[in-house]
Amino acid sequence: MGKTSVFMRTRVYDALERARDERLKSFAATMQKHARGFLDRRRYAKHRSLINSLMLATKTMDEAALEKAILDAGGLPYNGFHLKQMQVCYIVLQIRRNEIAHARQNTHMQDAREALALLRAQQRARRMLEKSMAAREIQVLEGALDATIAVKIKPTEALVVQAKALLVTLIAERDLKAFLRQAVIARDLAVIEEGLFRASQVLSFLWMRMIKEKKLKN
Repeated sequence: MGKTSVFMRTRVYDALERARDERLKSFAATMQKHARGFLDRRRYAKHRSLINSLMLATKTMDEAALEKAILDAGGLPYNGFHLKQMQVCYIVLQIRRNEIAHARQNTHMQDAREALALLRAQQRARRMLEKSMAAREIQVLEGALDATIAVKIKPTEALVVQAKALLVTLIAERDLKAFLRQAVIARDLAVIEEGLFRASQVLSFLWMRMIKEKKLKN
């Protein structure tokens, strides 16, 4: 044996090399065991978390949560299709989608029924307004106009505008008749002249409105 080298027989050298190889294999196996255990534990925790998400989404029955849980489950082996939780989640999602579609359909049907009822109410209100205009009674006409407001008929609609103009005319005629009646009873010339002046203004207004209506018809 020298200062830098050791000389040994082949039999001893081979025994040492075999012992060295066995120790290296043992060290490598231990390192692999710990590394694989660490990776498997991480993989298990991730898979367990994904399965818990599937179970939680199934309990909440929220469509967005179900879709997200199924999408995230792509990280599971075989995309999670072999798991019972995944199958249940798919079934619950389909049921939830059917419920939402049915609810939306019911909502649309209800909206359609309400719109149809409103249109029918508007038609009745228009017919009542036409009859009240033909009757030329102030209270009846006011009630018909209130009915048009209740059923949401636009105040700019031609029939409503005509009815309002007629109502103003009827009120002016009523007030004028009452004023002339009082003037005749009082036998006051000044009051009678004022009443005649008002009557001329009302007649002028009616004449102008008649001309305007004829122009609109033409």
